Amino acid sequence: MYIAVTFLLIQQVVAQTNWEQMTSGTTSRLWSAAFANDSTVFAVGVDGLMMKSINKGATWSVVNHGLTTKNLYSIHFATNQVGFVGGLSATVLKTTDGGATWTDISANLPAVITSYAQYGTQEINDFYFLNANTGYAVGYNGIVIKTTDGGTSWNFQGALGAGTYRSVYFTDATTGFIASHGKKIRKTTTSGETWTEWVSSESTFNHFFEIRFFNATTGVAIGDGGSVFRTIDGGENWIRATVTPAATGQLWGLEIVSETVGYASGQSGQIYVTNDAGASWSKQETNSSTAIFRGMAHSKDSVVIAVGDGGVIMRLSGSPTEPNPDDDREHWVHGIESFGVNLSGGEFGGVYPGTIGTHYGYPTYKDLDYFKSKGLTLIRFPFRWERVQYQLNGPLNPLDLGKMKEFVQAAEDRNMPVILDLHNFARRSFDGGSTQTVIGAGPGLTKEHLADVWKKLAMEFKSYKNIWAYDIMNEPYSMPTPSTWFDIAQATINSIREVDTITHIVISGDRFSSSLHWVQYSDNLRNLVDPYDKLIYQAHMYFDKNQSGSYGSYVNGVFVPSTYDAEGATPQTGVNWVKPFVDWLKKYNKKGLMGEYGIPDDDPRWNVVLENMLIYLQENGVPGTYWSAGPRWGAYRLAVHPSNNYTVDRPQMAVLEKYTKVKGDETGLKDLKLNTVIKNNQGQISVYLQSDDKFNVMVYTLMGKLIHHQSDLRHEVHLPRLTESSVYMVCVENHEGREVYKVVL
Repeated sequence: MYIAVTFLLIQQVVAQTNWEQMTSGTTSRLWSAAFANDSTVFAVGVDGLMMKSINKGATWSVVNHGLTTKNLYSIHFATNQVGFVGGLSATVLKTTDGGATWTDISANLPAVITSYAQYGTQEINDFYFLNANTGYAVGYNGIVIKTTDGGTSWNFQGALGAGTYRSVYFTDATTGFIASHGKKIRKTTTSGETWTEWVSSESTFNHFFEIRFFNATTGVAIGDGGSVFRTIDGGENWIRATVTPAATGQLWGLEIVSETVGYASGQSGQIYVTNDAGASWSKQETNSSTAIFRGMAHSKDSVVIAVGDGGVIMRLSGSPTEPNPDDDREHWVHGIESFGVNLSGGEFGGVYPGTIGTHYGYPTYKDLDYFKSKGLTLIRFPFRWERVQYQLNGPLNPLDLGKMKEFVQAAEDRNMPVILDLHNFARRSFDGGSTQTVIGAGPGLTKEHLADVWKKLAMEFKSYKNIWAYDIMNEPYSMPTPSTWFDIAQATINSIREVDTITHIVISGDRFSSSLHWVQYSDNLRNLVDPYDKLIYQAHMYFDKNQSGSYGSYVNGVFVPSTYDAEGATPQTGVNWVKPFVDWLKKYNKKGLMGEYGIPDDDPRWNVVLENMLIYLQENGVPGTYWSAGPRWGAYRLAVHPSNNYTVDRPQMAVLEKYTKVKGDETGLKDLKLNTVIKNNQGQISVYLQSDDKFNVMVYTLMGKLIHHQSDLRHEVHLPRLTESSVYMVCVENHEGREVYKVVL
């Protein structure tokens, strides 16, 4: 049995409450802080001050952005790369490279806001972004603005009344909250188009300063007078939370670390923690009775930062959390930067459902072993809807589901990431394959049907450590309206996220996912919303004249292959035809995948076209999977499956095996893992590390007691058998970092 849960650090199991004051290098007020990634954290403050730490807040330096001397009140990162800063006089700064550089985009704000800026009164107090493009900002005089293009333009959502809006937070794509002066909390369920209002009747305080949620229904708002209010019904009602000892003065900072743990901070050195989703709060010792903490932030491994007046920065390493076991599952999945192949077979046959072994079949471990030996580790795995779910809205077919799981497990055993590819072209056959019905063309096949099958597939596959992404539909084309595929994709995203918030979701483009025609047919897909910002956009491209990949035509019913010259190809055809898609990814800061490309094996000039394109993809950080491989292709000219019992390569492999990794992280895809596999065989723990580097292994009890330690290991180690039924933490570390795994006996 594999232990598929990556746990947080051991320090989180044993509650730590030791806040440490860092040397910030400034005595100026800091208003807000935010992590760009798990190591890099920023803080902003008065007179344009921006601070940065690249080691989780341990040491700090000043960022000399040179853009403004106005007070900066808020900082928020929509993704690891895209972030926003807001401040006085309607100041808005943006980064698209993780904070390495910043741009002033204040001029993009609506005139109703910039008109206040000349008086120096208009404040941008807080941001909340659902993804890199769609976000909200709130500020002085009841201002609420929304962008759907990453801040290039903003829509004024309407003045909701006098007063200052201090904090904004969304629990999903449509439901959001604003905390404001005047003891008001506003709620929208229409993506900001309309708002309702809740006002406290208590006289012990005057203003709310910050609002955050643990989940869709449970949230907390804090303010002056030491006020902490809680909702458990999605913001319809708010009641006082228990705070011990009672907080005093203003509470400014609020940070939610997990579904149960959160922190609040404010005047007189106050920092409070909750371990029950905000129902009760207890004070933590900071060794300071004078500090004013105005903002907070936390990293994935729950390093918590509090910033405030006088340049004070407090740091808590390893906060007591109750982590969701799925939260760090993606940290096992490696190969995000890899090239690979489509391993076909499950989509074959043209008869649905057909007979497995006759009409279709699934690839095996032998296929995986061959392509891993070539360094092509990313596997796109096609299958058919009609085979995995016989009836719409019905259960999944256990036979095909079992075969798919067998393949995914074999790939997991080999440390190879898998993309599950529903290979149906936005269609489904109801007559065994004779005709196809388009999703959305009528009530017989709707977006809800696709959402249903993917929700069930996600439930079945989300526990596998090597699922790279759910490719929800291969090559939609000729959809009823320009918006049909967008609506289908959004419904499927929403359905998957009900059961799996970790796995990436691949969105193919319309018109057979053409990279050459991407902007014309698929530009609207950039407005899709994933609350967890894990969408990957997929294009395909072949290099014959009609980009079909046929490289020939039928004459009197007989297929006649074409030639390189007849197709009008040049060495740069591939580069030229994928460039529109890559340019689009860069323009809108999207993650991308070239999911299909292929060339005939009968003219070496095609290899030059392929190689130039792979170089271009590699240099632009876009991974890809070649079409196609698999044992059922026979003499298919594009296939790269080896012959003679896996001993003879196809001609295209001479190029493919040279390009196995992308360079850099231009589209936000990166590898953050140690590639560790933990096996548990009745208490016999085995640890495998793919890296050639030496590593250490420690085993702790749940209470943090070290019971075993081995150093300077390579590749694998078998630990002493554990006999007592309990929970153990297996810590694996090398020079790249440290991961902790939970083992339950």
